[in-house]
Amino acid sequence: MDVISLALARKALDPKANVYEFKGSCAFEDLPEEAFPGEVWNITDDFDLDGKHYEAGTNVAYTNDGWDALTASID
Repeated sequence: MDVISLALARKALDPKANVYEFKGSCAFEDLPEEAFPGEVWNITDDFDLDGKHYEAGTNVAYTNDGWDALTASID
């Protein structure tokens, strides 16, 4: 069984389990305003989110509270 199948099986057994779904790459301004929790996009440009700066190549995931960067910010 591949990793994706295992993750989906785990999600089916435990509804609280979170499975990321990689959607692709886009500029930060092109992210959808709303998505499903777990959707992940690779951002192709530098951007600011919640008052923090992130470089191109950062992945962001959609949560119940909106977009969240999956890395530390750069000062």
